[in-house]
Amino acid sequence: MQLTQRHRKFVNKLFSGATAKDAYLHAFPDSKPITARSAGSRLRRSARIQAALAELRQKAEALPDADFVNYVEARKFLARVIRAKVATEPDTSDLWVGRKSTKGDTYLRFPDKLRALVQDAKLGGYDRPQINHPDPTQDSLIQLLRRIRLQNRAALRERESPAALSVPQISLVPSSASARHLTPTGWR
Repeated sequence: MQLTQRHRKFVNKLFSGATAKDAYLHAFPDSKPITARSAGSRLRRSARIQAALAELRQKAEALPDADFVNYVEARKFLARVIRAKVATEPDTSDLWVGRKSTKGDTYLRFPDKLRALVQDAKLGGYDRPQINHPDPTQDSLIQLLRRIRLQNRAALRERESPAALSVPQISLVPSSASARHLTPTGWR
């Protein structure tokens, strides 16, 4: 199914690096920011928009001199920055971010390794909290609850067993009171 003109604007803005809210406001300028926040997020998750974004990424990666840096290239570059030995880098290296020449001396500036490490961790997903689920067999609280549950089930089974359900029947009106006496199972 073909995208509408507004949806195409939304996809192009997303592809350029805008947030879903900003892309929605660009494509739908009459909408309110609060609406754009929720509607932009919902529209970004739609299958048609995801397919259009994937198509644009494939086209950008296919270009030989693309300005688009994919995920793998970014991680490789950050790894080079982190692992580089500044003293041994040649003056012509692409890792230098600043050059300044004064009175015959050249001053070179190198990217911050700590920032590169943080950025790489974010790209790798290491900045998100890891949820460690405890082993249920090792957790003492879970073992205690399991034991209580089993005891409750056993007690319930005992109460529901046929022997426990038989109640002594007592007849209050004997046919001959003088000849009979009261027992737990009835009159004899």
